[in-house]
Amino acid sequence: DLFSLTSNSQFFSELNNNTTVIIDQEIGAGSFDVIIGLESRGFIQGPILAQHYGVPFVPIRKKGKLPGECWQ
Repeated sequence: DLFSLTSNSQFFSELNNNTTVIIDQEIGAGSFDVIIGLESRGFIQGPILAQHYGVPFVPIRKKGKLPGECWQ
């Protein structure tokens, strides 16, 4: 349950740090140019990872749930 981790800043920080270690080892930093987050839990960690890697964050939701222009 990701939401239980967000209530503890230390655990949430460790989750994000460990996630970047896994991404660096398994995928490699610099091998992607965007972070995509699936609703709704992807909206929690996705922007943090995007900021860490200096790439845009793109949220993906069900049709009609995002404001503004959408691509399908």
